[in-house]
Amino acid sequence: MSRKKIAVIARPLPSNLLVLP
Repeated sequence: MSRKKIAVIARPLPSNLLVLP
């Protein structure tokens, strides 16, 4: 996954940062 995708997903839910390695 691209960092951009992770950043977009992390915007609505910061918790995703902990879920995604």
